[in-house]
Amino acid sequence: MSFATPAPVVSGKSYPVLLVGDRSPSSLDEIAAADDFTVDMEGTSYRVQGCGRLVDNEARYHEKDVDNNGKDIRVWRVIRHDDGTFLASHAASF
Repeated sequence: MSFATPAPVVSGKSYPVLLVGDRSPSSLDEIAAADDFTVDMEGTSYRVQGCGRLVDNEARYHEKDVDNNGKDIRVWRVIRHDDGTFLASHAASF
């Protein structure tokens, strides 16, 4: 069975994390444990659903296609910037 990825994402480009669930992000632990988070993709909100874990001071988040039995879509790397904001980027992870 084939499916289309939800939205194109530029590898290595950082997208600000707007929400974790329905709240503003407060920690990497919170992002790693969340069922979803939302990023700003150049003015468009994009909801990332899946599961994450903490690895070396960043959250690695495996985006899943929840409409197709949890098929893997991509891996996100989320970091906390020096100014306190959280930034998510697609990261090739094998």
